[in-house]
Amino acid sequence: MYAMSMTAKVRAWVWRMMSLDLLPTAAMLNALEQREQDRHKAMMGMLNRVEQRMINEHIGAQPRGFSAPVLDWDTVQTIAMQSLIENPPKEEN
Repeated sequence: MYAMSMTAKVRAWVWRMMSLDLLPTAAMLNALEQREQDRHKAMMGMLNRVEQRMINEHIGAQPRGFSAPVLDWDTVQTIAMQSLIENPPKEEN
């Protein structure tokens, strides 16, 4: 067996692939690119729907705050006073 140069090996491989129709054609590459673009659009659409749902579910929601299960008297009085400041009782005439 004689030694083949690297160029000859590559040339033989390319001819073999061309004879088997395994090399991608321009149409195949364009179809692949179009499929990737469609997948990208679908993913961006899904992400936009998720983002919109997250935005919609938080509009008008009460602000979340932490309160301990057992409060001391000073804290209860402070909460009551803050509630009266924010929502004063209506005066009767």
